[in-house]
Amino acid sequence: MGDLFFSNLTSEAYRLDFREMRIDTHVKNKRMQHVLLKAGFTYSGVVRMDNDPQDLRNVYQLML
Repeated sequence: MGDLFFSNLTSEAYRLDFREMRIDTHVKNKRMQHVLLKAGFTYSGVVRMDNDPQDLRNVYQLML
């Protein structure tokens, strides 16, 4: 189901003239990280939420 969702999401983003997508997900959300990598996203780094060093998100990007 995730494959179909991301395929449709990226197609629609491209149709709307977006050429880059970014998704942040919790560092413990291994399932989402797997789905993103499978959909062609690349790991880009880590961001902190609300400047809280304990609240980290992994950043994934996809150039369309």
